[in-house]
Amino acid sequence: MGDFNAKVGEGRIDNIVGPYGLGDSNERGERLVDWCREKDMLVANTWFPIHPRRRWTWSSPGDRSRNQIDSILVKRRLRNSVQYAKAMPGGDCGSDHNPVVCQIKLKLKAFKKAKRSPRYQFEALKKDEIRERYNVLVKNKFETLVAVTTAEEKWNQLKDCIQEGIEEQVPKRARKEHKKMDYLRNLRLDGKVKTGQTLS
Repeated sequence: MGDFNAKVGEGRIDNIVGPYGLGDSNERGERLVDWCREKDMLVANTWFPIHPRRRWTWSSPGDRSRNQIDSILVKRRLRNSVQYAKAMPGGDCGSDHNPVVCQIKLKLKAFKKAKRSPRYQFEALKKDEIRERYNVLVKNKFETLVAVTTAEEKWNQLKDCIQEGIEEQVPKRARKEHKKMDYLRNLRLDGKVKTGQTLS
């Protein structure tokens, strides 16, 4: 968001300014184009073949001249998402500028909930029987491992033995069932709110 008063002018400039600008460019417009080039952006409201009255965004006092000095800038990778961008002459926005609007169609990716790793009842290892089975299992697994040379490989093998022992011998915690909150429990049948005493 910024008040640049930049005129990029009519005529295409690379993939930044489209062929449907308005009028001549000025120095601020050239600086805006350079900035867009650096930030990989484009001037969205110069890419759509719309009527000139939907292009100009400001008129001088007495309506002597009309200029396109307000722009919507978007990342170039989102260019195909922009459905249209245009000025809205007569829009009441408390300014001598016409508001510029843009419609964008986005495809949002579905949010995948991360899979929780199971929780184990490690306190079960306090029981002699479970602890003994776990120790024997880990020891047997470790003794059958292939000899390795680096400390990292040894650590990874030991870690895998411990993890497999946990998975095979330590019971998992039961998942808690989340009961839906009963929002009606504090309401009386007649619709009055219960606050600890009967409402009259």
